[in-house]
Amino acid sequence: MKLQLIDGNWFAIETWSTDDVLSRDDGEHNLTMEEAVEVLSLCADYHDCNHGMTWDLIDFNIEKVVSERVRIAHHEGTQNEKP
Repeated sequence: MKLQLIDGNWFAIETWSTDDVLSRDDGEHNLTMEEAVEVLSLCADYHDCNHGMTWDLIDFNIEKVVSERVRIAHHEGTQNEKP
């Protein structure tokens, strides 16, 4: 955690990176850099202010992003099928 001075007040800033997200991928998901950024964005938007960013939150959002990727791939695959 680093301290940052903003408008005369000190804030403790948690620093999470795409490397943190990618380190949680067990190799099963093969997350892309774009997906890792999406995971961080979801975490920042929806984290619990009482708990902050957690590994559980990162894991949850990895699953969410991967599920969406699978849903889109399945949808695109069914659209390309001939009746």
